[in-house]
Amino acid sequence: MQPIEIREGSEGWFFFPEYGRHAVQIVAVERPRYLASRWTSDEPEIPLADATQPLLVEWVLQEREDGGTDLHLMESGFTGPKKYADNAEGWTDEVLPLFAKHVDGPSGSAAD
Repeated sequence: MQPIEIREGSEGWFFFPEYGRHAVQIVAVERPRYLASRWTSDEPEIPLADATQPLLVEWVLQEREDGGTDLHLMESGFTGPKKYADNAEGWTDEVLPLFAKHVDGPSGSAAD
């Protein structure tokens, strides 16, 4: 599968081994501080244009005075509380620890 280019308007698919392929579109990029994308959280193999619940994910990075980085992650577009709850654990258990390693290096953690 070809990687998604991080530029405004870029579209593609990403793959979760457990959940299948999901459509994604880069909505906005303001390097190095902001990235927004839409994706099909619970609708594998559905193009973004046909999704009933496309979610918007916004990543905002802020440098701290101690040299670290704070991440503010916002996700919106849920059709109800169950849909939110079903998706919330993936960020804290899977995505954020991997992201922290890219921002802070191998010693970073989601709690930093």
